[in-house]
Amino acid sequence: MSTLTVLTNDQVKSVLDNLTLEQFHGFQAALTKALHEYSTDAEAGGNGAYYQPPRIHYSNPKTGATSLFMPSIGPTGMGVKVVTLSTPAKDGEKAGDEPRPVIRPTGAVTVFAPDGSPKGFLHAGALTAFRTALATSCLTRLRSRVENVVVFGAGKQAYWHLRQALLLKGATIRNVTAINRSRKSAADMIDSLAKISPDVKSREGWTSTDMEVLAPGDEDYDSRTAQSLLGADVIICCTPSTVDLFSGDLLTSEEGRKKTRLIAAVGSYTPHMRELPEKLLLQATGATPGDPVNWGSIVADTIHGVITEAGEIIQANIPASQLIEFGEMVTLHDPASETKGGEARARWLAEGNVVFKCVGLGLMDLVASTHLIDLTAELGLGTQIEGFDSVDTA
Repeated sequence: MSTLTVLTNDQVKSVLDNLTLEQFHGFQAALTKALHEYSTDAEAGGNGAYYQPPRIHYSNPKTGATSLFMPSIGPTGMGVKVVTLSTPAKDGEKAGDEPRPVIRPTGAVTVFAPDGSPKGFLHAGALTAFRTALATSCLTRLRSRVENVVVFGAGKQAYWHLRQALLLKGATIRNVTAINRSRKSAADMIDSLAKISPDVKSREGWTSTDMEVLAPGDEDYDSRTAQSLLGADVIICCTPSTVDLFSGDLLTSEEGRKKTRLIAAVGSYTPHMRELPEKLLLQATGATPGDPVNWGSIVADTIHGVITEAGEIIQANIPASQLIEFGEMVTLHDPASETKGGEARARWLAEGNVVFKCVGLGLMDLVASTHLIDLTAELGLGTQIEGFDSVDTA
């Protein structure tokens, strides 16, 4: 008989907030291995590759809620996440006569063992944001210089992107800037980071990191935002925006090209949403393939998902041939792959302009959930239900 592990959102957040660097590297290794197998269709220990069915969207016009169903199948088992949130308004769409209450994203992940027996039931709140940030963190880890980090947004995605960046690069990060329409929301997020145990901050090396908030209405908001972006080593976009978050001229100008950056966009997930300016995307894809600064490609978690769901990619008419899947680059960690081409790509990932677009995959939930269930079992955390799948044969 199997044991079902149940984890609440508070339990998930508590465990993930206090991961050691070694434990966090374990999550990264599990995700990169899975994405590599997904992208290359490689066998997973002889037990079969990951299979990723398309996600299902359902919007209820009466309630104003959109539900997303994200299944996945892999060598370690199966999983499905169901998340419900407010249906995003489209450009030019008028609000109804009776405004509906905002539905904050909520849901759960159910994990099954390969034989179909239930293995875990986890709240999806912190976990979803953590697993998305986890993909970005694998690229952040490769960067040779991370001193200034800018994040757009103040929700769970923004929090976990900053939290993981500080865990990985806290010893070198000098400044964090959160840019958001609501100053209070951004200040609350920064305050959540400030409340992390002093021992954890000291262990990770960011006790003296400066953190600031920028919001429309602040004195010199436009110029301060521009200076923050020009000085950034990592820019993270975590908003469901339908317009560019900053001018396309800013980072493609002569001044903007004086330094290179990792730019991750994880907020847009429908064709009418967009965070990154077209000019920036065309700079990345317009370069000669293999160019050491821009490479000529945009990194995607899933090419199919990005060209069908990511508004900025669709609206810029960027073809699949100018996207490269994250999983295709994981072999750079394999000594056997250290060819001349691999070394050049590794230098680009460490020192060039890297644009990463992520729309999310169900297998990311499956991998992160499975790894978390195993970790909490070692730590003796969560609620364990013994014999959940027992069958009365009488």
